[in-house]
Amino acid sequence: MDDPLLLRGSVVEQPIAVYSGEESLRRGVSREQAGRMACTATSGPAGPQAEGYFDFERFAVDVPQPRGEALRMERDESPRARHHAGEARALKPVYGGKTVTAGNAPGLNDGAAFLMLCQRGFAAAHGLEPLARIVDYVQVCGGPTSGTSTPATAIRSSPSARAARRPTGISSRSTKPTPPRPWSAPWPWPMATSRRSNACARCTNAHGGAVALGHPLGASGARIVMTLCNGLRRRGGGVGVAAICGGLRPGDALMVEVA
Repeated sequence: MDDPLLLRGSVVEQPIAVYSGEESLRRGVSREQAGRMACTATSGPAGPQAEGYFDFERFAVDVPQPRGEALRMERDESPRARHHAGEARALKPVYGGKTVTAGNAPGLNDGAAFLMLCQRGFAAAHGLEPLARIVDYVQVCGGPTSGTSTPATAIRSSPSARAARRPTGISSRSTKPTPPRPWSAPWPWPMATSRRSNACARCTNAHGGAVALGHPLGASGARIVMTLCNGLRRRGGGVGVAAICGGLRPGDALMVEVA
C-alpha cells in the first residue's frame, strides 16, 4: 500500500518532485531562480491576508478539539510574513532530486473549496449574484512528465485567448514559455503585457500561488478560480485565466470574465 499524497509518480517510477526539477533545469530554470521566486511568492500573501484580501473568498469554520471548545479557523496558516533566501538555500532537495525542496514547493495542506455552476437565468430566479462568467475552458495532455508545462499549453490553446489578443492587445505569455529555452531574467518576471495601456505588470499569482497558500489536492482548482474572481472583482472587473496541472500529463485552463 502507498499513500497517494506522497506523489511518488509510480507511472514513471519517479517522484513528481524529482522529474519536475529535471524539467525545470531542462527549461532553463535553476534551483537558485526557483528559490528567489519562492521567497517572493511565499511571503507575498502575508500582507494581503492581514489586510483582509482573502475574506471575500472564504469563511470561518469551527474545528472540534479533543478537549475544550472548538477552534475557530478564520485565516489560512500557510502564508509566512518572512521567507529568507539563505534558509531556503540550506535545504536539501527532496527524494534525491535536483531543485525541489521544502522551501520552494507547496506544503501538504488540508483544504476544501466549492463553486456553483449554473445558467444566468437560474441565478436570477434564485436571487444569486454571479461571481463570474465562464468564457472558455481547455484541457490538453502531453507526455508522462509534461504536467509542469501543460497548464501553459492549455492557456495558449484556448480559442478565446487567441481571439482576445487581437482586439485587446492582451498577451497570454505564461510564467515560462512552453518550448525549452534559457531564461535568465531576474524575479519578478513580467507575466502579462497590454499594448493598450503600454504597461507590464506581474499578473500571475499576484497574491500567492500554491507554494504560498498551499495545494490541497482536489481543492486547488476551485480555489484558484475563486481567487481569480476575487482579484478581478477588486480591480473593478476584467478577464483572467486559471490554469492547473492534473498530475502527470494533463493541463487545464479556465477563462472567466467578471463584470
